[in-house]
Amino acid sequence: MASRLAVLASLILALAGVSTGHSQSLAEQVRLLLLYPQQYEMLHPGQPQKPTVPPDTIPDWAPPGVELPGKNGVTAPRVLHEAKPLYTADAMHEKIHGTVVVWCIVEKDGRVGEVKVVSSLDKVHGLDDEAVRTVKKWRFAPATKDGVPVPVLVSIELTFTLR
Repeated sequence: MASRLAVLASLILALAGVSTGHSQSLAEQVRLLLLYPQQYEMLHPGQPQKPTVPPDTIPDWAPPGVELPGKNGVTAPRVLHEAKPLYTADAMHEKIHGTVVVWCIVEKDGRVGEVKVVSSLDKVHGLDDEAVRTVKKWRFAPATKDGVPVPVLVSIELTFTLR
């Protein structure tokens, strides 16, 4: 699980425009991460690790029927479209940088439903809110259980980096 977070951190950096040194496109890296996490780690070793881990249980705020990818035969959703977070002018002026971690529900149709910030970066200058708005724009091929689409809870890290 830690290796998935490390790879996800690398992908988030790529979303923010920071080069990770890999020649693959971001979409290809995400596809490999979700479909073949162990093989991806072998091809991309040594990525920095993030301290936040995805949930092991469904939180109380999640609607009934939400599953966890990788448990009980549930496949992971596959990213089809990812949006890049934008800096707010205030956050840029204050030189705030770092990572926002959100948990979100990927619905049966691949859209992002409810989003909760679980590791905040900035509640004052709008970066937490921007992370939530950005994740709401992402689209996925839905997770499945026994071939049927199901809603799942996923963790996404969005990194804000000043250049």
